[in-house]
Parts: sequence; structure tokens; C-alpha cells
Amino acid sequence: KVGFRGPFTRRTTPHALQDSARNSIAFIMSADLQWAVLRNNSSFLLKRKEARKVVMTKEPNNLTGLNTFKYSGLANKRVVGVEANGERGVVLTTRRKAGAQKPKTQLRSNTLKSNGRAINKTLAKETAGNFYRADLAKDAQRRASAITRSQRKAAGKTTRKTLRWKSKA
Repeated sequence: KVGFRGPFTRRTTPHALQDSARNSIAFIMSADLQWAVLRNNSSFLLKRKEARKVVMTKEPNNLTGLNTFKYSGLANKRVVGVEANGERGVVLTTRRKAGAQKPKTQLRSNTLKSNGRAINKTLAKETAGNFYRADLAKDAQRRASAITRSQRKAAGKTTRKTLRWKSKA
């Protein structure tokens, strides 16, 4: 049969069931199993011949760029990401518990546009203050400080004016 009534109320096809099963595998797997799969096989990995011991990654929501389970933005259930927001400010990204089945809505973004100290205070409240990945609070603050420092306008070079004393004649 092309279409049949399954356990769902809507009409589903065998292909739709296969697609839904394929997409739900990621939610059945534990974080450790996901990390075992992603550790050496990911399109985000940056392996260099010069630095054999350190493997870097470009995956989203990875604060340091190191390929470790602690900083992984793909394998962990709780994620903290800090990115630049155009010319001014940073964007804090966390993963919501609700909407885990919908990848488009599972990430929550907050734009922080105040000064550096206020941004660091907000990051501390959002991570360690809410008991949400307190181990990444310092790394998030460090990354946000580096981003805000890079967004500052470069101070123009000021030439020092020398005083010229007029000789009294």
C-alpha cells in the first residue's frame, strides 16, 4: 500500500515513517554515544599536520574551538555559545529543553549590547546563576570580553605637543 493508517492520526507513508525514525535517532542516543561518533568524524574538525595533539573545531556554540566533549555544541544537551553581533555587542545562545524535536526552535538567543562589565554580569547570571553549565561561565565571559575588545574603535594616534617657551628679550 502506498498510504496506510499507522499509529498516528494523520495519513503517513512508509517514507515519512522512515524519515521520522531517521530524525529521532539523534534524540535516542545519549550524549556520550553522540560524542563517540562525532569525536573523529565531523565536518567541523580542523586537523593540522603540524599540531597533531591539538584538534580544533569550528562547530557552532563551541566557546574555545577545542574538540572536547566539555565544549562540544553538538553532543551536549546544555549548550552555551557566544558570538559577535555585527558592530556592537554579543549574542548569547543557549539550548531550550522544550522544542528538542524541532531543531529550528531549540536554540534561544539573547542579544547583549551594553558595556563589557554588564555583559559579563549577564553571562554569569545566565550560566552559573541559573545552574546552567556553570563550568562554562568563565569561558563565556572570556570570549565575550575578547569580542567586545575587538569591537572597540581604534584610538587615533595623538601626537604630543611640545611646549615652546618664548625667550624674553
